Amino acid sequence: GVSAAPGTNARGTVNVRLLTPTGAFANLPPLPPAAGQAPNSVCRKPERRLDGNLLANMTGGFAYYTDLALRQVLSGYLLEFSVQLTSGTLRANSSSVGVTPGRAAGICNMSLTGRCSAGAPCLNDAEIACIDTFGNVQRACTICDSCDAALVDPAISARCALGKVCTKIIAAPEGGLLSGEGDCFDPLDASPLPCALLTSGAVGARIANVVMSLASPRYQLKFFTLLQDPNNLSSAVEYSYETRPFNVTPPGPMIESVLFSKELHILHIKFDKLTNRNEVPGVAQGENSCSNNLDAAFQATLGTDPRCSWTDRRTLEIVLGAGATVDTATRILLSPLSSITFTSEFDDTTMTSLPATTIVGVIVDGVATGDFLPAFSAALPVPQQVITGTRNLSACQLVNADASLSNGHGGKPFTEIGWTLDFMTSFAEAGILAPEHDAVFLNRYISFSSVLASEVSNTTLKLRPNTPVLPQSFMTISGLPGFAPKYYDCPQSTETSPHRVQCRHSTASLDCINVKLEGPDAVLFTTGSVTYGTLQVGVHVGQWQPLANGEAILVLQVDAEAHLPSDADTVLWFEMLNPRFETPRRTPAITVSCFRCSCVGQLSCTLGENVFDMDFPKQPLLIGMDCVSCATDVSFGVDDFHITALSSSISEATMVNS
Repeated sequence: GVSAAPGTNARGTVNVRLLTPTGAFANLPPLPPAAGQAPNSVCRKPERRLDGNLLANMTGGFAYYTDLALRQVLSGYLLEFSVQLTSGTLRANSSSVGVTPGRAAGICNMSLTGRCSAGAPCLNDAEIACIDTFGNVQRACTICDSCDAALVDPAISARCALGKVCTKIIAAPEGGLLSGEGDCFDPLDASPLPCALLTSGAVGARIANVVMSLASPRYQLKFFTLLQDPNNLSSAVEYSYETRPFNVTPPGPMIESVLFSKELHILHIKFDKLTNRNEVPGVAQGENSCSNNLDAAFQATLGTDPRCSWTDRRTLEIVLGAGATVDTATRILLSPLSSITFTSEFDDTTMTSLPATTIVGVIVDGVATGDFLPAFSAALPVPQQVITGTRNLSACQLVNADASLSNGHGGKPFTEIGWTLDFMTSFAEAGILAPEHDAVFLNRYISFSSVLASEVSNTTLKLRPNTPVLPQSFMTISGLPGFAPKYYDCPQSTETSPHRVQCRHSTASLDCINVKLEGPDAVLFTTGSVTYGTLQVGVHVGQWQPLANGEAILVLQVDAEAHLPSDADTVLWFEMLNPRFETPRRTPAITVSCFRCSCVGQLSCTLGENVFDMDFPKQPLLIGMDCVSCATDVSFGVDDFHITALSSSISEATMVNS
């Protein structure tokens, strides 16, 4: 014959190669089967689909192949034979050839346990199938012709019953445990082994609901099955497959509580772990976005244009919109596209949990999720009634009153308010009704964090009137040093003065300076911008207003939709720079004036002659907080200590030997 190197096609030498009608060969899972391939028929790729000597010499016009073997299961194979002649290449195909699996020679994973979270069943089940030597699935999974399982030594089959695939841990963190479905046990320590019949899956054993107790990146599992030994029917042959190390992530965040705010207009969803605030790299959250966090069905109960934001890493805040219908029977539903996760270190590896879910029945850290429903906070809202009317009545004048400032503190307006005039508690004067007491402040405290020269004093006010201070009323505080820019001695300079704005109390003046109000009740006052320091827009402000005598007053205007209540303290604070030099002692005082009160805010213009004035007499502020005997006068810009220069001298005598 004529010798030739493998793969060449010399004259007198016949070459053979493997073909399919479509040119495609069998696919491995999870890919769909190719043409001519039965589903789930192949688990592992053989080294060669066509095995043996692929070259044969022609002798007497014939070439003989004695060791050709097809290794992968498929129907419709073709063998193409080709020989090179002087006139060209001659080719001929065989008839269609099919391949079936051989005897079982091992096991293989059609799918593996995956997406595992500590304390919960893995979301991806494993399916383990028997395969022949070349990776083809052998559904019968036997290695003997006349097997009788009753002949196998019970001590051997106790490890894993014949006809089943069992699972055990071969690597795990300290204390890591394995559990799952099945009734198999390790005889060495009586620990459960998840197992399943070889017929429980599509083509093999489906190992479901595998649970590992601790989070770690170091888990490894061993799947094994025992088959009766054809050479010793009382014994068994073990086939096994070991996984690579894989992750078991920490339990995901779970909703711990859902509470309405006291006013019932905000929902707080609190998780049991620190979350990523649903922040996913490359995905924009959007301002006040609820759709990224919440399911559309639940979002529809939150009213028009609800606002969602994370107040911290555990709390999602929902500000309800108009027309909200959510109540204590409404199921909280997270968006299926949300990715609210927990991240921490486990075995020196940063691991991130699966996303939080509100799907009922999902196991999270060993606990099945149920319905997450809102609840009321411990302190329920208490309605507050506010009735305003004329302060004095003339003879035969109609009694008119307005209750529109009443508040249910429930985030929704009253549908109806009913009230009557109680003549028994009204004070009779000159034959007509008048209020029993003048409008005054019952609590009127002011506190300074410092009165030292050039220091910033955090100044706190605590006020409680005996009657509501109405919307758009002006509260005037006198006796304070007023606004001054900060002065620096070295290098000698002064901060740039802020922009002067139109005065609200005296609209003809453009010489006022806004000062930022802070504290729990700053929201009761009007808003504006602060232009010294960092520019801030839309904050609650008061105004320093200069007077003709060189002093200044601080004017606070109540917002058009608010009032100072008579049954609670109003607390706020602001910063004030003390002067560089000591001032004479002053008496800070407060007064209130209200012009046309019936025609502002929610009040109707039905009181008196459409003008309802309310004035509080000038009262000194008590310097301190809740003190019994408070001072009423103070000096600003005082020195904190005096420096006295002392002088001294030191003399020293030294003797030198001559």
